Amino acid sequence: MKNNDTKKVSAFILTKNNEEQIRDALECVKWVDEIVIIDGFSSDKTLNICKEYGCRIYQKNFEGFDKERNFAINKCSHGWIFEIDSDEIIDDALKKSILNAVKSNEYDAYYIRRRDYFLKKPLVDLKLIRLYKKGVLHYVGTTHETVVFDKKIKLGMLKGYGFHNANDTSAIFQTINKWDVETEREIISLKRFGKKRMGKLKLLYRMFVYPIIHFFGLLIYKMFLFKGLRAIIWAVCAAFYEFIIYAKYYEVYYFKVRKINPQKACLLPLQQTTTKKTRK
Repeated sequence: MKNNDTKKVSAFILTKNNEEQIRDALECVKWVDEIVIIDGFSSDKTLNICKEYGCRIYQKNFEGFDKERNFAINKCSHGWIFEIDSDEIIDDALKKSILNAVKSNEYDAYYIRRRDYFLKKPLVDLKLIRLYKKGVLHYVGTTHETVVFDKKIKLGMLKGYGFHNANDTSAIFQTINKWDVETEREIISLKRFGKKRMGKLKLLYRMFVYPIIHFFGLLIYKMFLFKGLRAIIWAVCAAFYEFIIYAKYYEVYYFKVRKINPQKACLLPLQQTTTKKTRK
């Protein structure tokens, strides 16, 4: 890496067929030194919009979120990397905080606060590692990718917010529409199911009991019960999503009416799942 690159920022976005949202994300990071797009062969106007912003574009088939993000990191040229999803925006306070962090060089990686929206209103805040020096981390996990640090680092917190799906006007419909693809990814997840076939009793427990536990966990532990009807609707959707995963697994391995379709994962616009940090 060149010395003059250590104060520069690369932003990367994973995308596929996100023409309705990608422009807002690009507007938020047009101030960085380069924008890297990893595209899953979009068939809409996504790439045309990206070209308007002078993005460096790479196209590849989806192989799992960890591989997509690691590929993107390798394609970034500069010393700092900022991740933003194609359905996210950031506020001016976060932009200013990023610039100050890069200038100060006090920490090696930073959390941001992301506010997730559902039905046009904020629902929950998350902490995600989104700004970091190149070479300090990589990802593991095909579906729910996890951050792994490659060396001992100093972690900071940025001021300001990112906003997820803030302009989404059809959240319930889009959520239901994604389930078929996302759950197909889940049933081939080694992290969830391991290498051996899950036993029938354990599978039935996960199919019928775990969604109920998940539902009440959201209502009580995450305080969704006190956040209004939107939060309760989201909790029902999240619980049903868990049921669908294990029902599909039963369909494939016990009913045996079909085989897994791993290529189906490539049909969904690439968007972030929640990430956690792991130290070596």
